[in-house]
Amino acid sequence: GQGFYATPTEWPNCTLTVSCGQPAEPPPEGRRMWLNGEPEFKETYNTTVRYYCVNGSQFDVDKDGFGESLFIDTRCLWNKKWHPYLPDSLPECKITHCVDPFDIPEDSNLKESTSAWTAVRSSKTYECKNKHSDGRHTMYFEADRSKSEFSMYCREDGEFEFENIRENW
Repeated sequence: GQGFYATPTEWPNCTLTVSCGQPAEPPPEGRRMWLNGEPEFKETYNTTVRYYCVNGSQFDVDKDGFGESLFIDTRCLWNKKWHPYLPDSLPECKITHCVDPFDIPEDSNLKESTSAWTAVRSSKTYECKNKHSDGRHTMYFEADRSKSEFSMYCREDGEFEFENIRENW
């Protein structure tokens, strides 16, 4: 008898790479960047894209209602899917900080105690300039010598609880 090959219904296709299609759009006012020097919009195997929320917000990766991740990465896998975040599945951005402090009035002799972002439900502190190296103040509030610093509260909406008028500084 004569042998027969069972003809495959679908022949395997050898390829250098695969395409995942475009990754997720960045979150509102956030941004995305291609890592490892890859050109923007590259969508082939092993491409990694990093996402950032708008300043003052972070990704809620564990879905607990709070932002805990400054950035997230997703990568194009050989199965032609972005992992771990498909184009329509980026985690939500949640407000975590107040990032836009008011301009300090120039004639106030105040300075920020720190320029770091202020976490929500905490306060940003301003103090009189010209402190001693040991931390002692040399300048005090004109209206009250017992004071040399004040603070403003950062609300959960990412805004400071402060009316920015000169009398309040």
